[in-house]
Amino acid sequence: MDWTEELNFPRALANVRRDIAGDWYQDPWNWPEYSYAKTKKWISLVRRANASGICRVYPIDVPKENFGVRPAVVMEPLDRLLYQALVDSQSSNLISDLDPWVFGWRLPRKNPNGTIYSNNSTEWSRYRASIKDFANLNEGGLKTDIVSCFSSIPMIKVIEDINKEGQGGAVRDRLTDMLLAFDRTPRRPGLPQRSKASAALANMYLKRIDPILREHDKKLPQIKRIRVFLGRGGVARWMDDIWLFGPDDATLRAAQVDIQNVARESSLELNMGKTVLLHGEELMAKVLKIQHSAIDNALDADSPDYAPLEELLDTIIDDPENADRTSIHFALTRMRKHNVRSRQQKLIEVAPRMPHGADHLARAFRDFGWWKGMRDWYLEYKDGPWGRMEWSVARLGAMFPTRHRGATAKLRAFFADTLTGNPSLPLLSLAAQRLASWDASTAKEVIRAIVPTVEHPQERRILALALLSARDEPKIIRSILSDFEENALTLRMIQKNKYTPFPLSPDFRADESTSHT
Repeated sequence: MDWTEELNFPRALANVRRDIAGDWYQDPWNWPEYSYAKTKKWISLVRRANASGICRVYPIDVPKENFGVRPAVVMEPLDRLLYQALVDSQSSNLISDLDPWVFGWRLPRKNPNGTIYSNNSTEWSRYRASIKDFANLNEGGLKTDIVSCFSSIPMIKVIEDINKEGQGGAVRDRLTDMLLAFDRTPRRPGLPQRSKASAALANMYLKRIDPILREHDKKLPQIKRIRVFLGRGGVARWMDDIWLFGPDDATLRAAQVDIQNVARESSLELNMGKTVLLHGEELMAKVLKIQHSAIDNALDADSPDYAPLEELLDTIIDDPENADRTSIHFALTRMRKHNVRSRQQKLIEVAPRMPHGADHLARAFRDFGWWKGMRDWYLEYKDGPWGRMEWSVARLGAMFPTRHRGATAKLRAFFADTLTGNPSLPLLSLAAQRLASWDASTAKEVIRAIVPTVEHPQERRILALALLSARDEPKIIRSILSDFEENALTLRMIQKNKYTPFPLSPDFRADESTSHT
């Protein structure tokens, strides 16, 4: 079959590009393979579509609140692009009928067809506005979510739903083949996280729960709809985060029991540790914590008021282990955007206690120039008991700019030693790229020495691109990539580019004041 006719590869690429900006794993060179595949008229992608299974994914552990761990994977670029294209082609059949109170990773509310998804920033604003309105209109609210949602979703049942609602033929068969292959990844069952394609399939699967939510909504007295995307006034779902509102505890607890029963029938469990019933001021406080609108209003006033932002920062600092990523992202982004430099020492002190916010902290430390006094702090953190999560060590290490040519000998030695210590992909990527920039001769020596011990294609890819940045010999780079068929696309891309180094992604370049994202 002609896959370029059946699948919209350019649209899938646009969807993937939006996704990778917020990935758990940040590629130093921003996956240049995607642009190369496009210029070559998708020949490599068509070959992958005609094959079966998937290339090896790379498993990474990403910290969550309270030092929990989120199991994630890094997909090979062509697999990720094909996966997105296959799901895009089915999305109109799978998620065009989502209820109006389902927010995020959905098709447009008007004309929900095709392969273009609603803007998630807009969806998030709608979600926040909805729960604020519902809290004002109801006596109580219940918040709950699903335990390890993406990894708990049983792939066989996902495939059942696709077979029931999706289009048949080769597209569906290839998607099923990929899903089964993803599910066989050791210790990484379920849908791959941080993927728009997976989010669309998860929303499809969670429709199994939506009838109970719809029934709860219908039982409530009709409230004048304030916004066109509201139901009767009692339900909002952001993926597996569910809010129920109602007139009394009995109504809400009855709905909770019903949701739990339906979830279990779908092999899912409600997270009892995060299920809370709230009233009055406590309810509004919880909702306003998500809303954060008062902070933006204060910052955008003619005479900016920084006090609300600083109060949020103090809340994060007082309980860093349990601060949610959404609040960390919001607060530190606003700090950088509005040049609010207060709380410097306190943020540095609590940084080890919130490994799940390491990426946002690193951007603040970089943009404000605080990194200049943090070299010894960072080395002590990495070698101490707090530095047990390599994802956080990698993300915090990104605060040191690539153009920091005067990196101390200790910092350069740290990255050289890190490369020889069999680090995970996020730390390997940082160490290889930074060392290649700061000390090309040492990078060549160290990387050449460790290549024989590196057996994953994605690790080999990083080492080859780092040596390319260090202007190493083409034959060395070819030898590193030639051992694995999965790296054939990368090698062809490098050869086509005449062994010229690729530019770094803006965030990974980590120049001071690169961005405020």
